[in-house]
Amino acid sequence: LQFGLSKKMVVDGWPVAKGLDLADIVGADGRLGRTKTGELTLWVTHLRLLSKALRPPPGKWHGLSDVELRYRKRYLD
Repeated sequence: LQFGLSKKMVVDGWPVAKGLDLADIVGADGRLGRTKTGELTLWVTHLRLLSKALRPPPGKWHGLSDVELRYRKRYLD
């Protein structure tokens, strides 16, 4: 699901949208629809910041390099 935002539609929440960072949690109201390419989209009319991310999300997980540890702790890989 993706959000579709327009300055005309999200008048009260536009400053919130401009200040969003990766991993922020938002609440949104709007109309559910699809884009021209078929993506499911919520066309936002009201946007609220619920929680601000204080730290960036962790980097990519590259797995374990120790083969023995991989066999003992398969759930980590």
